Amino acid sequence: MFVVGSFPNLSFEELVSEFTKEVYNDMKKRHKEYVDSLKEEDKETFYNMLYELFLGRETPAITLFDSAYRDRGLLITMNNGSLRFYNSIARDILFESFSKHYFTKERRVEPFEELFLDLCQYYRPDIEVYSRRSYRKIHLRSNRWLRFDGKEFMPPRSKIEFSCWIRFGTNYPRLDYAYVDMTDDGSWMLYLIQVSVSSFPAHDVDSAQLERLFKKTGGSVQLASLLNSFFAEVFEVSPVYDARKKIVNFEVTDSQGISFRDRISILYVTPLTREDAKADSAPEFVEFLTFDNFPGYMKSYIDVGRKVRSRRSSASRRSVKRIKSEET
Repeated sequence: MFVVGSFPNLSFEELVSEFTKEVYNDMKKRHKEYVDSLKEEDKETFYNMLYELFLGRETPAITLFDSAYRDRGLLITMNNGSLRFYNSIARDILFESFSKHYFTKERRVEPFEELFLDLCQYYRPDIEVYSRRSYRKIHLRSNRWLRFDGKEFMPPRSKIEFSCWIRFGTNYPRLDYAYVDMTDDGSWMLYLIQVSVSSFPAHDVDSAQLERLFKKTGGSVQLASLLNSFFAEVFEVSPVYDARKKIVNFEVTDSQGISFRDRISILYVTPLTREDAKADSAPEFVEFLTFDNFPGYMKSYIDVGRKVRSRRSSASRRSVKRIKSEET
């Protein structure tokens, strides 16, 4: 048993470290014993549950079979039926187990939205991105994760204080992920990421339009509300228009009037080439990661995925053609 009073002179962070040393190995052992005890179909059900917990866009409300993880202290069931992690150690154990099962070569012909995440989790790459005016290198080196539903993070926290990925809920149709690159001195870079297999003009319509990040909802600009939720600071976001009243850029300042614009990237990620993505037709505030700029070790997987999607698309078109032929 871990007794806090046994360490009267330790800071909270040091207590967490001691607690982790005390319980981590036993919790990990129990987790492994439990997973090993499952039949293959139950194991797949279990990992599908973890997928919804970590990566699904809907907040999961799942009844745990035989209360296994509630009884073992890894997960708890809230009054509304949704799941929450009991503590960060449990979350780390489950995410490590989930990652080893899910982020594998065998799954790398999955939808591109998941494939992109899979490759970033596995390789933690430095990648060159570009806008209409410039190129730069970004660093996606963390595999820590949070979910954000527009109101709260899971696991709960008041702000982001470390490098991590963020998975958005369905109420953020313009964004799939965010990535926060946090330095030791507390400064940060934020990448707001939209992932699509379509060209930019084809995808940037209706609720997916990136320009909607600069619209007011509930009295504040959406991007400003997002920044406040992430970093617990008040920011002002002002779109920049051209002569045709089109948004071509934006400015971000804090309460002291200091610009944070260079810390924020709105990034469109696609397996298409720059030409096919029609990147040059996008507003200058949008940065791109297209097939041309993925590292070679990632391109091979993306190319396989593109061929699989192409075959599926061709098969679908042939099927539709056959059905129409039979109807006539």
